Amino acid sequence: MSKDTAASKRYAKALYELAREHGNVSAVEEDLKQVAAAFAESEDLRGVLGHPSIAPEAKKNVIAALFDGKVSTEVSNLLKLLVDRRREALLPELAADYSKIAGEGMKQAEAVVTTPFPLTEEESAEIAREFGAKIGKTVKVVNVIDTDILGGLTVRIGDMLYDGSLSGQLARLRKSLVSRKAQ
Repeated sequence: MSKDTAASKRYAKALYELAREHGNVSAVEEDLKQVAAAFAESEDLRGVLGHPSIAPEAKKNVIAALFDGKVSTEVSNLLKLLVDRRREALLPELAADYSKIAGEGMKQAEAVVTTPFPLTEEESAEIAREFGAKIGKTVKVVNVIDTDILGGLTVRIGDMLYDGSLSGQLARLRKSLVSRKAQ
């Protein structure tokens, strides 16, 4: 685990504890996602916040102009703390770490479901029910479209991958045949 990864997890854990005390874990998560998305989408924002010769006060003014009143006080204060500690680059990883910690704390998990076509609401609900029962958590489905899987679907929840895709089945069959041929 790199030093930045450990730092990101510490900041995320502290933010989660603060949000839990104030009863706004989900709102903080949404705000953090919004800020991380803005950071990812704006090269100018990344440039300003990441530039070592721009004074921290100037960076905090940019943050205030962009996010004050639009995000929770906890997230706004975290952004300013990151600037003070010269840790602005942690923001995307910190947002992901926070989501994971918040999900675990609230017995929720995110399932990234990859299919060759968009899922209907009913299909998403069924997948959420099935996998929620398997892992004992409330599952939120995020659908990713990938035509390379040909058919079926893959479901990634944390470190676990459930591969029911046609391309996955073909790859396993190919591997099986190659290993039999080698014997």
